[in-house]
Amino acid sequence: MAPKRSAENDQSGPQKKQKTTTATATAALKATSTSIDSSLHSTVIRDKAIKIRASVYRLIKGQMTFMPACRTGTSKWSCTQRVPNVTVFVRLFRVEPTAANGKKWKQKKIPIDQFERCFGEISTPSRYGTLCVMDPYIILKWNEANNEFTISGKYGLSELRKYTDKEEE
Repeated sequence: MAPKRSAENDQSGPQKKQKTTTATATAALKATSTSIDSSLHSTVIRDKAIKIRASVYRLIKGQMTFMPACRTGTSKWSCTQRVPNVTVFVRLFRVEPTAANGKKWKQKKIPIDQFERCFGEISTPSRYGTLCVMDPYIILKWNEANNEFTISGKYGLSELRKYTDKEEE
């Protein structure tokens, strides 16, 4: 016969999880980013840029699923990511955080060629063909206060991109 369960022995009840507030998470993130800022070596910067680059590549590729708008190349993707500091951002995108006139920019258009030099050609197979990034320019938004960037663009069938490339010539 199985022993009877009592309230003292019952361990299968709901467990309390510790909740972390966004304020404590933000404070912890700021504390780690300030400690990282003071001692970033070039190899550390390169390694962090490579990790973020791989993460962004996976996020964009994961968003590229076939939908009817892919036939015209107007399906949209967007990716937001945090970086430890500005030097990692500069290394990642190979752009300066300030314009030639000394003003800081918040949004910038990056040509597709430069984007593909940074991240590689992003394409994924689908049922009706291969999907790839279509826009001639990728929009890069930089939020220096949070060390956060957002990139966005459009994707569609790769046959459309080859067709539009021939029209431009």
